[in-house]
Amino acid sequence: MRVLVLLLGVVLAGSGRADNGPQSATFQTGNQLLSNCESDDMSNRAMCYGYLVGVADSIEYNHMALPGAYSSNFFYTHSLICIPEGTIVGQLLKVWVKWANENPEDLHQRGYSLVLYAFAEAWPCIP
Repeated sequence: MRVLVLLLGVVLAGSGRADNGPQSATFQTGNQLLSNCESDDMSNRAMCYGYLVGVADSIEYNHMALPGAYSSNFFYTHSLICIPEGTIVGQLLKVWVKWANENPEDLHQRGYSLVLYAFAEAWPCIP
């Protein structure tokens, strides 16, 4: 299911309409991500799902591939998050949207970092 949602997000991300104007290769801000996640447009919602699943998958990958790796802030941050097995995309969405709506002052920052903060608060690793 994760692969299907991620693939759908990637396909839809590359299928921009002509009326969207020029596209850039910049990272999504928290504002942009929240807008996609709360959108009634299914293509925007699919992009949100794919983004959140991508972040969750990168956390899981780093736990498996680099257990105990604390050589950089990137890996250290990932090691602080333990998303429970069986977590579904809808839960990722609810955690992110709740956090984003409670922290609007931070939404100008990169979406990826903000999603990490949201997931870390929801699912901290407990030794």
